[in-house]
Amino acid sequence: MSTVFPAGEDFFIESVRHYRDQIDDPVLRSQIAGFVGQEAMHKKEHMAWNAMARQKGYPTRALEEILGGVLGGLQRFTPKIFHLATTVCLEHYTAIRMP
Repeated sequence: MSTVFPAGEDFFIESVRHYRDQIDDPVLRSQIAGFVGQEAMHKKEHMAWNAMARQKGYPTRALEEILGGVLGGLQRFTPKIFHLATTVCLEHYTAIRMP
């Protein structure tokens, strides 16, 4: 599952950044900045894991590209609010399903 996370992290970041400039509340703006930073760090760690797994012969690049294509299509053909809702849902899912 970790293999597909880098594309997901990019999707999450872009979903939130789209709305960032519409937020006036300084606390919420700070939380958004923290979320973006956290997701960027997660991406970095997942990419390192993927590189290590690739060295061991696992097809991580192909899996990354597949999810990247799926999310790219989602971004092209659905509204920005759907991207944000998807991000919220997936973040909540991983928060309750991942130890």
